Amino acid sequence: MFGFLFIALLTLLSVLIGSTAGAAGAGLGIYALLAIAVIWKPLGRYWLAALSTVPLTLAVTKDVAFLWPVLTSLLLAVGLVALAVLSCRPRDLS
Repeated sequence: MFGFLFIALLTLLSVLIGSTAGAAGAGLGIYALLAIAVIWKPLGRYWLAALSTVPLTLAVTKDVAFLWPVLTSLLLAVGLVALAVLSCRPRDLS
């Protein structure tokens, strides 16, 4: 699920940013921000940042609430892909 979200995010960034390296750098920066966002409890529990901690939590304990992170990441990924499709307009090859 986390990978699907980042594919959608990088698709949008590659449409918006002309440079491939710029889009990859922006995606890496967003990944770093999400890794930091896990520290704050509400984001670490209900938002997509919690998806990175689900495997570790599942290995340590059996009580893992991952419905909200999955739903928010799916909705965000669909929104990002829709935004990428809407912002992708025909361009000249020259």
